[in-house]
Amino acid sequence: MIKKLTEELAKKLDDWKAEIVNKQQFEAEKRKAEQDKRKDVKREQFTRGDWVLVSIAHKRKSKKIQQWTGPYQIVKSESPKVYTVYNPIRQKRVRVHVRRIKFYAHEASSKGRGYQRIPRTPT
Repeated sequence: MIKKLTEELAKKLDDWKAEIVNKQQFEAEKRKAEQDKRKDVKREQFTRGDWVLVSIAHKRKSKKIQQWTGPYQIVKSESPKVYTVYNPIRQKRVRVHVRRIKFYAHEASSKGRGYQRIPRTPT
């Protein structure tokens, strides 16, 4: 009798676990869909080679004043919201959220003069 009760209990626990996992997956998909709809996703999509400025969030004195540094060059798109940018002066790559990026408007950026190109790294 005890063996039968333990088997029933084990079956119920397995059913509850499966139900919880299904609910978690559903909620995760729901959260992802909501995040994708959020307003903070910019319509501008940057491509490899674009010259951009990057906001310095941690050094700004006021929330209303943004300080921009750059130019940086887009190296890679990690996701629609995160880009890897290259600083040709310091020769460093940095991952940046799309909210902290804006296009760099300068004639050297469109003509490819004045800055070195992105060094290729073996992948």
